[in-house]
Amino acid sequence: MTWKTVLVSALIVLASCSHQKTSTLPSVKDWIRQSDEIANKYSRERGSLSPEMASYLGFSEFDTEVTGLDSTYEERILSFEKKWLAKLESESKKSHPPETLEDIAILKEKVKLTIEGTELDKKLAVMTFNAGTKDIFQGLQAMINPQIPKDRQAKAVDRFKKYVNGFGKYKPFLVACAEHMKEQAKEFAGKNPVYPYKREVDLYLSESPTYTAGIEELLKSTGRTDWQADYEKFKSQAVVFDAFVKSDILPYARTKAQLPRDLYAFNLKAMGFQVSPEELIEIGEAGYKELYPRYQALAKNLAKKYHLQSSQPKDVMAFLKKKQVTKHDEVEKLYHEADARLKDIIIKNRIATLPAQPLVIRLAGEAESKAAPVPHLNPPPFVNNKGERPEFVVPTAKGKMPYDDFTHQYAAIMLTAHEGRPGHDLQFSRMLEGGMSMIRATYAMNSVNVEGWALYAEDMVYPYVKDEEKFVGLQMRLWRMARAFLDPQIQLGKIKDQRVFDVFTKELGVSKEMAELELRRYSIMAPGQAPSYYYGYLMVKKTREWAEARAGQNFDPKCFNDQVLSYGLLPLPMIFDKVKNSPACLALD
Repeated sequence: MTWKTVLVSALIVLASCSHQKTSTLPSVKDWIRQSDEIANKYSRERGSLSPEMASYLGFSEFDTEVTGLDSTYEERILSFEKKWLAKLESESKKSHPPETLEDIAILKEKVKLTIEGTELDKKLAVMTFNAGTKDIFQGLQAMINPQIPKDRQAKAVDRFKKYVNGFGKYKPFLVACAEHMKEQAKEFAGKNPVYPYKREVDLYLSESPTYTAGIEELLKSTGRTDWQADYEKFKSQAVVFDAFVKSDILPYARTKAQLPRDLYAFNLKAMGFQVSPEELIEIGEAGYKELYPRYQALAKNLAKKYHLQSSQPKDVMAFLKKKQVTKHDEVEKLYHEADARLKDIIIKNRIATLPAQPLVIRLAGEAESKAAPVPHLNPPPFVNNKGERPEFVVPTAKGKMPYDDFTHQYAAIMLTAHEGRPGHDLQFSRMLEGGMSMIRATYAMNSVNVEGWALYAEDMVYPYVKDEEKFVGLQMRLWRMARAFLDPQIQLGKIKDQRVFDVFTKELGVSKEMAELELRRYSIMAPGQAPSYYYGYLMVKKTREWAEARAGQNFDPKCFNDQVLSYGLLPLPMIFDKVKNSPACLALD
């Protein structure tokens, strides 16, 4: 996976927010109106190149459109971004409110990142790997969701027809993907090209039949019946495309996970890091070494409580995991009960202001679970929002859950705190209910600021849960610390794959299946993203500690947390500066 996929995936999965006034949203401030005017122009023009993204952001005029892929695609992207960089330079010199100028600077940095990454790919001869059937599945699945109006869901069929039949001068999507990769292979011949990682290609080929079947299920759910002939054509195209991947890509795939160092360092930069890979390793190892004795001590206490023969953390965790909740209706109930408990904790302990609407929890189907195999939050669109809410999605599998790490009785509270409230859902619900510029809710986003807050959210509720749940909370904290050193160590070639399995299964008590997903994350899905949780958490904690030192014993945590949330998805260094320049959060007498 290259930086482009990482950056786009982060935007889609974590930050599909923008602002447009509807009957459910608050009135728009003047500076937001000016900022949104710029952002809407950028997004709509960008939509002609990446319509699936624009549609997901809420621009419904792109619902039936698909990406026109050909040999000129990267050059068209580069030309577009350079044109907009010049426009934003011009806008930054105009008389705008200070907040609008901040937004212009944020969007300008995002545009610069795209330019830098595109040019770096060219310089390093990075081959694009188009995961054909998975790409189509995700392009449709983003439109077919219980919260999305039925008329928009039905348009997914029109999008599918363009994927299969092409449009204008553009060939059918899978045909275009194959030709695009062939053209890149010719262009980079003799330049030691960076081919995709072999395990990524193997994984795609093994999962492609599931995506093909998942696409049929999605099309059925639209209520339309005019897609069957196109689907038969698509299945034939998928067979040909996957055969091409097996014959023309797999034999040349690189056998080591490492990306070129410059490319990995850029991934970190795009995620919001301000440190080198080596510094990141030091930060993660130091935190892990400091916290692990607490994990061991609590394991001993729990082993004594339950009269266990072994007090090793992995054995205590295995015991707690025995209380599995695997039936789909019971899994959903488990998380709803966790949300209810968290609501009481948040209100009683004045942690933050809660949204007016309840948390939405949904179980994912088989194909969706393969595409996104870990619990996550799908944010709502703010453009043309019709009442859609953030959505906590829990993966499932036929017969049994894909792993046992999040489906036992004691895991639900911390996971819900992270994905729900006071974590991700609270971030996005606050923007939805309070009003936020499109740039601050979308283009300002990076993984460090989003995931840092969610790990901090776990920290906020930790004192108020049972010892068994605290044990899971410590595991999850160590898990994120481990990511901060294992991800860069894998990418720098400092460790073997087995080290990842040893840390997660032997030291933390994580399942083998989840340890495999972790390794896949560092090497395939999103190199450079996993360390963002702990690094971002440290930045949030630094901001809070500064605010506490200023306010002293009168510090009000609810005021501080609400203040941080009011800034949307601004980069954490900007939030730190804003907190420093604002009145202290003091508890009221």
